[in-house]
Amino acid sequence: MSLEYESLNQRLLERLPALGEPRYTQMIGGIEAGPYVVFGVTLNRYLIDLADESDPTTRAVVSAFLEEMATARDGRVTDMLSSEVLPTLVRTQSMVDVYWPLLGEATRHRISLLPSRLTSKVELPSHA
Repeated sequence: MSLEYESLNQRLLERLPALGEPRYTQMIGGIEAGPYVVFGVTLNRYLIDLADESDPTTRAVVSAFLEEMATARDGRVTDMLSSEVLPTLVRTQSMVDVYWPLLGEATRHRISLLPSRLTSKVELPSHA
């Protein structure tokens, strides 16, 4: 089943229940925020936190969810992924190094389409 924009926050919380913890929910003020806020603030902070942890299991779950977003039929999902989440993955070389091996083909492709101003400070591995 393809992800849809209207249920995106719910699907994210189902997959990553840790995002329901106060340390993440307080970042958005406890309001019913839309996906751009939840993903742009909360998920991005979570991605950064996970990059510092040694256990790759949760990073793999996140990466699988990102791949579902990258292949969603709802263009609002893919647009939001490209504008709000993927720039965080290419913010530093260490983020690229941690996540790249776990990313699916569609996610990697969307990263390759990001504007060069977002990717100029990192080296993306080849698609091979």
